[in-house]
Amino acid sequence: MPRFFSVVIIFLLAVSVNAQYSEIGPFGTASFYFGELNPETPFRNSHLGGGLVYRYNFNYRWAFKANALYGKISGDDAKSPFVYDRYRNLSFSSPIYEGAAQMEFNFFPYEIGNKKMPFSPYIFGGFCVFHFNPKTNYAGEEVKLKNVGTEGQGTSAAQGRKYARTQVAIPFGFGFKVNLMGNWGMALEWGLRKSYTDYLDDISTRYPDKRVMLNESGAMATALSDRSIVSPNQFGNTTGYQRGNSKNKDWYSFAGIMIVYAIKKPSPCPGVGKVRMK
Repeated sequence: MPRFFSVVIIFLLAVSVNAQYSEIGPFGTASFYFGELNPETPFRNSHLGGGLVYRYNFNYRWAFKANALYGKISGDDAKSPFVYDRYRNLSFSSPIYEGAAQMEFNFFPYEIGNKKMPFSPYIFGGFCVFHFNPKTNYAGEEVKLKNVGTEGQGTSAAQGRKYARTQVAIPFGFGFKVNLMGNWGMALEWGLRKSYTDYLDDISTRYPDKRVMLNESGAMATALSDRSIVSPNQFGNTTGYQRGNSKNKDWYSFAGIMIVYAIKKPSPCPGVGKVRMK
């Protein structure tokens, strides 16, 4: 462990020799998700959102970025190109509140306000914590699905424990930075988040026993557990039939544009006309 911290300290000293400055600004985003209600189509059912981003540049190549973002994800079987999904007839929407810490690497040397380093593509990766709360409409009202337990959670028909609505994920992606004027810069970015839950859409395992659901959770929970138009069983009993795929965890994504202002220290040398870094 001491060797690990020594390596970290040496790395920070090595990257902190020039171009140290901070950036801050708004981040306008579009968000979507991959899961049972959208297995593979990017930007399907996307929603506008946004937040704030902070970046600390160690040098012309490496930077640390922190962001606080709000977005929304949703899915609807009725819009699926697949017949089986349309028969399943499930839908949801959920807010996403995210706080993330990431490291960025610029492919070209880059500094805001430096005409010799005006742009660069970059990649990033890190760690984030997010909160979600899947909901759906039932009988004209918005219903929070976790409280219902649509796969039998909270009953003797349960196939697992109730899921937590605050989770962790691994964010990664790429972007493109470019200078504007003065101390202003802009970046276009697309990032994916690999989550460790399969319940962003409240769908994961199999249909629960309706008799148990009706006795222990009531009529609304029973109806929301199975909204299928055509039953996967020809006799209408869906108990134990596949509702989702628990082997594949859900993902979500933020893509958008950020406008940042660079906070730089003025040069201590008199007569220097430009704002430069120490």
